[in-house]
Amino acid sequence: GESASPGVSDYWDYLEGGADWMMGQCCQGRGQSPLNVSAVPDAPRGLAPTLYWGYSLVERPLAMLNTGRVLTAALEPAAGMFSVGSDFPEDIADTYAAWRLEVHTPSEHTYGGEQVPLELQIYHRRRGVDSDAPGAEDVAVLSFGFVSGGQPSGFLDALRQGGLPQRAGVQSMVNARAPAGLDFGMLFSAGRRSDRTRFWQYTGSLTAPPCTSGIQWFVRQDALFADPAAIEAFRQATLATTPLQQIVLGNARRLQPVCGRTKAALDAEGVNVAEFEQALQAAEYQNSGFEDSLANAQAAREAFGRSLHTLEAPAPPYDLCVQRIAAATAQLAAARARERQACLRAQAGQQVLGASTGVNYIAAGRRLNGWRALCAQYAETIAALSAEVEGGDGRCEQLAPSERG
Repeated sequence: GESASPGVSDYWDYLEGGADWMMGQCCQGRGQSPLNVSAVPDAPRGLAPTLYWGYSLVERPLAMLNTGRVLTAALEPAAGMFSVGSDFPEDIADTYAAWRLEVHTPSEHTYGGEQVPLELQIYHRRRGVDSDAPGAEDVAVLSFGFVSGGQPSGFLDALRQGGLPQRAGVQSMVNARAPAGLDFGMLFSAGRRSDRTRFWQYTGSLTAPPCTSGIQWFVRQDALFADPAAIEAFRQATLATTPLQQIVLGNARRLQPVCGRTKAALDAEGVNVAEFEQALQAAEYQNSGFEDSLANAQAAREAFGRSLHTLEAPAPPYDLCVQRIAAATAQLAAARARERQACLRAQAGQQVLGASTGVNYIAAGRRLNGWRALCAQYAETIAALSAEVEGGDGRCEQLAPSERG
């Protein structure tokens, strides 16, 4: 069934494909979306990060709203999330949780320079952010294009199951009939031209007013197949509230200038959704000790520096001297292992930084600086421990005559 929803505003439309939008950042001409992403220059080559995704099978009905401009539905964060980084879950720059989805017909982004009949945009908020109006730095969008033909899309079929709302301000319950189930994993299945699923990442904007810039876009490189009837159902629901003059454009904003931006290519890798949150929490717990580790390394360095002076005068007992050297030897081995791990992380972080853009670049830079600092701190600790161990036997022997009869 359908139910009315109030408050649909009509102060802007798609009659000019967004060219006449004068509000917000829409007319600034820089950092805007959508793009012909395939034509955007590649970012400098480096160790490209991976897009790690994990989503649940959504079996509850969704309220699909026709705003008069777009079909949209809210998603629970429990529906799933994705992360970007070089190694899950240890080296993750950002994690975003599902928020809402939108359907545009035809597509806003282009594939090989061509529009496709439908684009599904899944908006995400940075994990831990629950505001209904998050800042641009906390928003990321996964975008999927669809073309007619091939196997039907089970995802789009479930998304229209129960009927799409045909009037502005009206919503209907979709994904509502057994055996209903929105399987987000279908969106990450192998492509038509490759056995890998790959996304283009770039920094852009909302594609509707206020066109806020600074949002991270992840556009699947190749479009998915869908039943022509499914695509037509979404098109008709959109056109039902579209002025006659707007039919050619549908609800797609026109392509925007690149203005010096670059894109990165990311392979996608699925993560067991049941383990996704647990793995992230464990990694965050480990990373929360970053500052503690730095402080501990500094304290250890200072302590061993003091111990060098303590062993000179007045001289400690022989047994205490031997115990200190034994402890320093064990701590030296541990410090070397930790230094190696921290320095390797710093090397990998440098490669991730080189392949990152926008907000991901900032986050990757913070993590890189942390690993570099930890690497340097352990190097200083190792130097102090090495000096302690190398001269320890001689100092202990000097104490022996006064302590042994």
